[in-house]
Amino acid sequence: MRAAVLFLVSCLALASAQAKDFNPQLIKEFGRAYGFLTGQNLSLDKIEREFPTFKSNVIVARLNFSSKYGDIRSKLEDILRSSLKDKFPEFQRNLHEQLKVVTEASLTQADVSRFLQVVQARADGEISDEMLKPMLIAKYEDRPTAEFLDGWRQTYTTDGSGKALGVKLQVQVPRSFGSKESPRPHIVRNWTSENDRGTTTIALQVRDLGAVVTQRDLDAEYGPEFFDGWAGENGKLVDFGKFKHETFPAVWAHTIQEEERATMKFKISSIMYMVIARDKAVALQCMDLIAGEVPSDPKQIFQKTQPLCVQMLNTLVIQSAYSR
Repeated sequence: MRAAVLFLVSCLALASAQAKDFNPQLIKEFGRAYGFLTGQNLSLDKIEREFPTFKSNVIVARLNFSSKYGDIRSKLEDILRSSLKDKFPEFQRNLHEQLKVVTEASLTQADVSRFLQVVQARADGEISDEMLKPMLIAKYEDRPTAEFLDGWRQTYTTDGSGKALGVKLQVQVPRSFGSKESPRPHIVRNWTSENDRGTTTIALQVRDLGAVVTQRDLDAEYGPEFFDGWAGENGKLVDFGKFKHETFPAVWAHTIQEEERATMKFKISSIMYMVIARDKAVALQCMDLIAGEVPSDPKQIFQKTQPLCVQMLNTLVIQSAYSR
């Protein structure tokens, strides 16, 4: 069994390794979201001025939206000012020129009623991912666990086909993470922070163990040597343990891995939760790029991703746990 599990771990790799600063494409997405919110504010201002009977409705719409997203427009503006620097005033001028159509448009009471309904729907979370994801990235930045706990989630489900190897499962991931297929044979799905441009990657894997593995089987092989090779050739095993997931035996490990891409070398913190679901190993791995030197207490580097990984693990439902 250990040989099969070792291959499961060693075939993982971080999907992307971006610098901490937001990349140019994401800055463009922040700009679009900022324009979207600015247009909404201008529309509400116009309604408040020209349709005083709707003033209380506008106040309620603003409060509901703010309650859901906070002062997200100001947050986006701060990011854009910092990123665009002396180009930000020009960006603002161009934006307000484009939004003249909003301030100069004539409105009817029916238009106002419909728009207020749209704003309420947005306050209920009905916003396209094109606008929502950059808003969430700006709001939560390096706090993906807070995003997850606030209910901003996407649900991934397998029907057992393809790389899932017959395993039907469901797991939830932060809404702002980008999702894509992996070219690697046993990775069912990859998710990466900042809509596929960040430094945190989640990998879901399924591996055929060749035979049913019980708790007794796992206990017989369990120990430090069980995790030999989990950190790669130049990596380090930091901590490990056993646990139960639903009815299945499971193990976890914290490792620091060393990777090399072309001429770039970097370190990755990795948290692996592996559930032995009869004759399959289902693994959820959370990886993050280590910025700078590894701290004297290496466990500190897992403080960012471990809470998120645990929350995701709590949403992992393997259907065979409920069937005989």
